Parts: sequence; C-alpha cells; structure tokens
Amino acid sequence: MALGMGKLDLAAKHRNRCDSMTTLENASQVLLISTSFGILFGYHLRLYIRLYRRPETTSIGLANRMRSRWVQNMMKDGKKDVLPVQTLRNLTMAASFLASTAIIVGLGILNFAFSTTPIPEASRLLMFFGSHGQTQWTIKLMLLWADFLFCFYNFMLAVRYYNHTALLINVPTEHHVSPALHRPGYLVRMPPVADAPPGVKLVADVLNQGAAHYTLGMRGYYLVVPLALWLLGAIWLFLGTVGLTLVLQRIDSSAG
Repeated sequence: MALGMGKLDLAAKHRNRCDSMTTLENASQVLLISTSFGILFGYHLRLYIRLYRRPETTSIGLANRMRSRWVQNMMKDGKKDVLPVQTLRNLTMAASFLASTAIIVGLGILNFAFSTTPIPEASRLLMFFGSHGQTQWTIKLMLLWADFLFCFYNFMLAVRYYNHTALLINVPTEHHVSPALHRPGYLVRMPPVADAPPGVKLVADVLNQGAAHYTLGMRGYYLVVPLALWLLGAIWLFLGTVGLTLVLQRIDSSAG
C-alpha cells in the first residue's frame, strides 16, 4: 500500500513538473512572438514619423525628391517624350511581375493551408522548445498568405499609378485635372515635395504615390522572412525579426 502511494506521489510530481515546463515554454513563446511583432511595429512607426518630420533623413524621402526632379526635367523638354514612357513601362513591368509572383505564391500557400498535409517533421526538429498543433500551423500559414495578398494589392496599385503617370507626364500642365481624381487608391499619403513647381506637382505626386505602394509591396516581401521562419518556431521568428530590422535600418537610412 505504501509502495503504491509512493508511485502515485512520484507520478503527481512528474505531472506537475511537466505542467510547469509546458507553462514556461508557452510563456516564452508568447514573449518572443510579442517582442518580434513589437519590434516590427515600433520600427515602422519610427520610420513613418521620420518620413513626415525629416524626410531628408530617409532614403524614401530622398527618392521622392529625386523623382520630382525627374518629372520636372522630363516635362520641360518636349524631345524626351519617349524616355519617360519607357522608364515608366519598365517600372510597370517590374511591379506586374512582383504582383504575379505574390498572388501565385499566396494561392499555393492557401492550398497548402487547407490541405490535410500534417506538420512537416523538419518544423518539429528545428523547434527548440514549445509545440504547435495543426490549428497553430494553419494560422501561421494564413498570416503568410495574408502577407502575400498585401504585396499583390500594393503592386497592383503601383501599376495603376504608373499608368496614370505615363499619361499625365505628356499632357500640358494647363490641361491637368484635379488631384482629387487620383486619391481613391491611396493607401498612404506621401509627404509633398515643397519646392516642386505647381505644374509638375500633380504628376510628381502621382508617381510618388505609385512608388509608395511599390515600397509597401517590397516591404511585404521582406516580412516573408520572419513569417516563414515562424513556421519553425518562435525563436526563429525573433531571430529573423532582429536580422530584418537591422537590414531595413540600413536600407531606409539616407546615409545607406
């Protein structure tokens, strides 16, 4: 009888120890995931504030200014009518290719998420701690699919604005329509270039808006790295987030 009670006590202690370890692992996963998304959100919030307060300190702000200068140069010289159209065609082709890639990969992920395929063994082997069930695996895949859908949406809007620019850049400034006609597709409103001539400002704003959506589409592609690593575990998500943030800080800085 005493031996049986001893075995029961050992089993209860082992069960309590396992429950404590599971609780600690779950808390660690929540902490890593929250920290990772907090880093991404905080970095982009800081970049957004810098872009509006001191755009010259960001590569995005400098690129906006250079595009405005380019538009001004193209519109004042009638002999360059073909050059802007060819340049915008190249931008449109790049955005179309990236949009097509995003929607194809996104549909593949969506098909994989709703299939009956179990969690790959590689994901279990590379997870240092914690565990994830089929529901968590599907949620991660759906977030990855949503990211590619975000990329597709922005690249398609970039194509829209590039097409508008290709027409407007060859139209005399006195015949330009109201800027309000180009606002329904806005996702973010880029800061205006203060010293742009009035006749050039509309075309430059439309071109910069297309570039803004192109930048957001590329940003979505960058986010694929930590989201894909998250399939292997929360620690991989955190490491991917830190690495991506360091790279983005280099890319977004005007000094880089």
